[in-house]
Amino acid sequence: MKEIWKKLDAWEGDRYISNYGRVKSLGNRTNNKKITYGSENNQGYMRIGLTKNGKVTSQQIHRLVMRYFSYDSDLQVNHIDGNKKNNKITNLEYVTCQQNHKHSVKNGLSPKGTKNGQSKLTKEKVLHIRNLYSSGKWSQDKLASKFNIGQTQISRIIRRESWGHV
Repeated sequence: MKEIWKKLDAWEGDRYISNYGRVKSLGNRTNNKKITYGSENNQGYMRIGLTKNGKVTSQQIHRLVMRYFSYDSDLQVNHIDGNKKNNKITNLEYVTCQQNHKHSVKNGLSPKGTKNGQSKLTKEKVLHIRNLYSSGKWSQDKLASKFNIGQTQISRIIRRESWGHV
């Protein structure tokens, strides 16, 4: 596949995006062209700062590639190979939130347990919850209160719908 460049006409400056997911600046202060893949944000996606009406905004490169080499959509952009840094148009597709989640789970891209930054529990606490409940002396409500989580979450842990890998 040949690399093709398109002008980022919705933003100020002489910037271009390629079907390889690279961004090129022309005519910057040193009058040299600069090509970059952007920088990584805190979620692992590549981004670039672009200016519009004098205000700089962070734009995700995979969304720019889809907008300029496919079409613009409110759907989510899936990286087919699971690599958030591979922003070639051949590696991107629009999907629903549900499809994106299924792809993430199927390919082991969803963080589980304590690797999930939102987790309130540890593997040890989950095992403790299951042991206490199976003893018959603890109700789901009491466990929820003890571990400071909802009763629904306790139920999901017991049925292994949540923390099923433990």
